[in-house]
Amino acid sequence: MVQGDRAPTDSKRRSTPGPLSEPHRRLVHQCRWIAENNLSPLLTGMFERLDDALFERADQAEAGDRQSDYLLQMRELRRHQPQVERNFRDGILAHYDRFWSGGFRQAQARQTAASDLDEDSLTLVDEADLEESLAVTNMVSKGENLFYKDLFALGRRFGALLGLAEDELEEKSVPLAPAIICQQFRDAMEALPGGDINARIYIYKIFEREVLAYVGGIYDEINARLVEAGVLPKLPHKLNTNPVAPSVKRARGETVEDAADKDAAQTVTAEDAGGGAAEAAEVFQGLRELARMKQDATGRPQGPSDLPPAEPQRLFHALTEIQREAPDLEALEGDPQAIKAYLLEQHRIGQGEGAQQSIGQSDEDTIDVISMLFEFILEDRAVPDPMKALIGRLQIPMVKVAILDRRFFSKKTHPARRLLNALAQAAVSWTDDGNRTPDSLYGRVESIVNRVLSEFTQDVAIFDALYEDFTAWQENEAKKAEVSEVRATQTSQGKERLELAKIQVAEEIAARMEGREQIPDPVRILLEQGWRDVLRLIYLRSGPEHADWAKALEVVDRLLWSVEPKSGNEDRKALLTAIPKLLKDLREGLEGIAYDQHKMTRLFKELRTAHIACLRNEKPRNLVTFKPRQAAVNQAGDEAGGARSAKPEAPAQAETPAQGTPKAPPEDEYTAQAGGMAVGEWLESGAPGSSGTRLKLAWRSAVTDNLVFVDRQGIKRAEMTTGELAERLRTRQARLIPDVHLGLMERALGAMRGALKSKK
Repeated sequence: MVQGDRAPTDSKRRSTPGPLSEPHRRLVHQCRWIAENNLSPLLTGMFERLDDALFERADQAEAGDRQSDYLLQMRELRRHQPQVERNFRDGILAHYDRFWSGGFRQAQARQTAASDLDEDSLTLVDEADLEESLAVTNMVSKGENLFYKDLFALGRRFGALLGLAEDELEEKSVPLAPAIICQQFRDAMEALPGGDINARIYIYKIFEREVLAYVGGIYDEINARLVEAGVLPKLPHKLNTNPVAPSVKRARGETVEDAADKDAAQTVTAEDAGGGAAEAAEVFQGLRELARMKQDATGRPQGPSDLPPAEPQRLFHALTEIQREAPDLEALEGDPQAIKAYLLEQHRIGQGEGAQQSIGQSDEDTIDVISMLFEFILEDRAVPDPMKALIGRLQIPMVKVAILDRRFFSKKTHPARRLLNALAQAAVSWTDDGNRTPDSLYGRVESIVNRVLSEFTQDVAIFDALYEDFTAWQENEAKKAEVSEVRATQTSQGKERLELAKIQVAEEIAARMEGREQIPDPVRILLEQGWRDVLRLIYLRSGPEHADWAKALEVVDRLLWSVEPKSGNEDRKALLTAIPKLLKDLREGLEGIAYDQHKMTRLFKELRTAHIACLRNEKPRNLVTFKPRQAAVNQAGDEAGGARSAKPEAPAQAETPAQGTPKAPPEDEYTAQAGGMAVGEWLESGAPGSSGTRLKLAWRSAVTDNLVFVDRQGIKRAEMTTGELAERLRTRQARLIPDVHLGLMERALGAMRGALKSKK
């Protein structure tokens, strides 16, 4: 234990980090040793699995270029494995050392710069680089979500060693954070020459599964060492212990069998809280109570039978036989009597005439609970009806799973439960367009359901394999959709920026015209047709905060001043001095937008005539009336496609009822729903009672009121305002899809628990 120099424990630490004390320096070095001695075995273990994985992937690919790409990548990995491992390890440790020796602020700034994906830069990289960047970004996001509690604790404790305020060190900038680990692996992969992007993305998938998924064990060890040394030991107690990779256990001289009991006791994560036998029994007991209440209410027979209960293997055999007939059976519709009827009619198991054996009470309760669970699933609004019909065919397999393992009800990461949730989550975005081909989402779900029905007996490993295959396909689909979605939102952002530029320029010019009744016609043409575009271009390129914007507006001020009659000698001298510079600035600005040279020459001649009149203290000829300010702004809004001004304080011109002014939308629950809809949430658009189109909110403007919606392929399908969305919700032309962030099982179990509470 590090003695003497403890880390500050109060919440008001100094914000400027000082040099580390010698005890803290030793502690930092110990944490470095933990990282080095865990990361190296993880990467080595990944390469051991990667060779076989790539070969299997190549075997599954169609013969040709794609197959050869995987085989080529496999050969290159064999040749360059030592260099990739060395580059990865050295990069991680170098970043760790820089963090402590060079100051955390520089490291944090570098990490922020490295992790920010500049939207404008997306158009400057090729598609392969963009896909690779998105794959790494997705990995980082998953790692940060999975280990956020560990990273929070590390951030606080490392910050304490540096003497920082408690929230001054961002989690993503913590040494060894997922963003750093993933980026260093990407950098290390630069040692490989070229390679097909699909093979490269697949390598990242294996890295995520074999390395990133196990870095929590490293965080656990480092946090434990810091607590042992007295660094913020009173942070909120962490219940979970992350699993340790088999490759790391082998490197430590442990066998998987030796550590099995320890893992079983320790691997209870926050996500799986209550996944043990005691909690599983408690959850099942509550669900069984609800099922029995329902049976009592319907008056259906239940309870012990005089017949001997069927042996587990016979019951499983019977359920498997029924399961494999499921494609030809009518939907069970959550009715436990349907399953029991099949058991009685076809296998003489149950209660009633012809029965030879009964169903054990515990197994019957499981059938009742699963049937009720699927009844709630079939009522779930988030899943389209055709997909519900597919998922509903998994009812008997889930009965078998629950009989095998009651933790199905309490453990979120149970293989069967993960697959069920993944299928339902994908279905949320599905629109029934009639496409049932094998490569469609419907076809993929149907294929998985059919494989479960035909292949599952008692080994739940099939659910893991199907889950991995489906999520790999889903991630590839999501990656392509994300590229399209980024393009769609960038297009909308660009249009909005142009709309705002038009309105802002119109307001600036119109504001300078207030108090001026008339101006010379050449000045009007220069402002309305030429300099307007100069200002728009500056707004789009640099923004209204840039010095060029102020200079261009100052040219407008000088131009308007130059065509006012000059009565005194000083004013005339000032005008004579200002005219050359004014014409030079006008010419440079107009040439920058490729303004018509002949038209510019003519306008400058007419402007010279106006200047001569002003020098004589006369009004220039060809005076015209400039549009009133609001009229000019309204016209700019019309040109911009009906854009709404980003300046709500600017009063809109009132319309009389005769002009058909629409009433302001009511402030009701639908307005609140539309305003509260977050990016990433889904809705169903279409007439009430119809199978509508599923749309995701991809972008909500922070400036105007525009919302952009895309489909599951990332293709833009709708653009509307918050008020228009509220009206669609109000008239039931659109319906929000609730709670999609929760898994299907979690939604169904939550509904069942709610029903149980309401009945008590």
